[in-house]
Amino acid sequence: RNNPCIKREHLFLQTKFTSIGGQDRSLPLPYDPSSSVRAQVLASFQVSLRNLHTTYLDSLILHSPLETIGQTLEAWRTLMQLQDEGKVRMIGVSNTYDVQILNSLCELRKVQVVQNRWYEGNDWDKQVCAYCLVHGIQYQ
Repeated sequence: RNNPCIKREHLFLQTKFTSIGGQDRSLPLPYDPSSSVRAQVLASFQVSLRNLHTTYLDSLILHSPLETIGQTLEAWRTLMQLQDEGKVRMIGVSNTYDVQILNSLCELRKVQVVQNRWYEGNDWDKQVCAYCLVHGIQYQ
């Protein structure tokens, strides 16, 4: 928190918004699951800032596409808003193995980060890796 040897600008802080389907309901939730997707993302973001003792994030990504493409786009628009407000520098998505979802997001704003599992079980995520390479997206 107050370590003079480590300055905030020397750190890269990335966290995820996890929709209710991916939450462990035995733990406190960072948002009210009955609220809108937008409200959930905003509440979760505020909890992340508090937990990380910071005023901004270097990267905020969706933990995965939400239950519907409409919900996913609503969450994406909320990430875009946070980026427009200067509260988040980069936005992206995780656990997305369908380039059509990336296309849908990119129609609204370029995806800057994709964080996927890269292993033999998903054929080394070849299609998404290629998409990221062509579109200048950071693949993690």
